[in-house]
Amino acid sequence: MSKIAFITGITGQDGSYLSEFLLDKNYDVWGLIRRASTINTERINHIFDKLYLRYGDLSDENSLINILNEIYDNYSENIEVLEVYNLAAMSHVKVSFDLPEYTANIESLGTLRLLESLRKCKIKIYIPKPYRCSIMISKFKFKIMNSLYNRIKISHVL
Repeated sequence: MSKIAFITGITGQDGSYLSEFLLDKNYDVWGLIRRASTINTERINHIFDKLYLRYGDLSDENSLINILNEIYDNYSENIEVLEVYNLAAMSHVKVSFDLPEYTANIESLGTLRLLESLRKCKIKIYIPKPYRCSIMISKFKFKIMNSLYNRIKISHVL
């Protein structure tokens, strides 16, 4: 049985550290890389050959579904744990303020697209009583850009 992590924002600071941590815990780490005019893998170059990296974008639900289906096709029924970490976000504060709609599209609607992709892909998520299942998303983590929302106080998250 395989422990798998899928990380968006894998080339960022948090994504690269998380990748190293999960590789040390014997996870198969899959990552989403956004196509750009320059290659941006400096933070993961030392573990590049241990990762399963795929191009995609949080603005494109089909690319997310295709990657999740590929994960399923590679492991089929041998998935013990699938953890999804949505760390993709605008990394430049000024640009995020200059492009507020794009920022909201990626950081908010992108999270929705990722959740919808999980619902629509081949990976069937079962949560039968008493909350035991063969394939279960055990973690879904995401972050929002702190500099943009640093005044928001979250007292209770469901």
